[in-house]
Amino acid sequence: MPVYKDEKRGTYYFIVWYKDIYGRPKQKMKRGFKKEKDAKLAEAEFIVEHKNGSSPDATFEHVFYHNIKHSELKPKTERRRINEYNRHMKGKFGQLKMKDITTQQCLDFKHYLLEQLNSSESARTVYSGFKIVINHAIKYFDLERDPAKGVPPIKRPKRKHKYIRRSDLENRVKDFENPVFKQMCIFMFFTGLRVGEAAALQWVDVDLDSKEADVNKTLDFYKKEFGPPKTTSSEDIVPLADFLIDMLIEIKKEQRSGYYGFNENYQVFGGLRPISYAVFHKAFKKVFPEFTPHDLRHSFASYLANQGVDIFVLKSLMRHDNIQETINTYGHLYKEKKHEAISFLNQ
Repeated sequence: MPVYKDEKRGTYYFIVWYKDIYGRPKQKMKRGFKKEKDAKLAEAEFIVEHKNGSSPDATFEHVFYHNIKHSELKPKTERRRINEYNRHMKGKFGQLKMKDITTQQCLDFKHYLLEQLNSSESARTVYSGFKIVINHAIKYFDLERDPAKGVPPIKRPKRKHKYIRRSDLENRVKDFENPVFKQMCIFMFFTGLRVGEAAALQWVDVDLDSKEADVNKTLDFYKKEFGPPKTTSSEDIVPLADFLIDMLIEIKKEQRSGYYGFNENYQVFGGLRPISYAVFHKAFKKVFPEFTPHDLRHSFASYLANQGVDIFVLKSLMRHDNIQETINTYGHLYKEKKHEAISFLNQ
């Protein structure tokens, strides 16, 4: 196809006809090239890309970004996957055609991840992202075979959660220099909220009379903006204990008297603006060096399980997608309940 000169602007442009993935004719025009050769090069690249764009001749990188574009990913997940691609996949597979990737290369990549990454869980996450690209090519790019089919998967390691005892929490939260961080830790321990959910909580989400909190968003600490909760089940109404209501009433009273223009859109923990995760994390590790903020959520579940709360109720309070997730994560805490059930056979 010819390249044209825009006499008015003194630049070059190209026009090319092509077929989209549905076989429909489309026209592409791109302007603004300073040199004729730049326009011709861009035209050639466009033709090659769309000629191979829906075939197994497409490169791994093309399929990867096609998958990113057409998947409904949360911003945090998209950033993670692109970072994993750039760090571990681009140099090895980026410019390879999907049809040319071999089983041996997939096996070598698996061993590379297990050797280079700190944990098998991290290696499994990256390898899963690699498999997503291959499956996407099979589904949308007519890739006939799965080169990773013969490679044994990276097994999911059994996680060992750390639990903070209630008495230990109550003794150690006194060491927080920032009272907001202290209050947020107490709230997370007794509600099971994730740190992003607690940081995103606004007064409009809290019903002090009904003793409930509406978890409907999470704070993306990287972009400093609100987004949807982790899963659809994470969006739910959380009941609040009486002593948490008393604490929230005091926090709201202090904010109302301390902040000019206070309104219901203020953050419960932080006031006018959400807290900084970096600052919170540093303060948390100073008080709980052997734990992470997410361990507060596991500790909430552990405390309820040890108090004999039914596992189906626990599933609801933890806002899990399904009961299997609750059983896989906290089922071991119900060992005494199993013995109690069997004891009825002795009667």
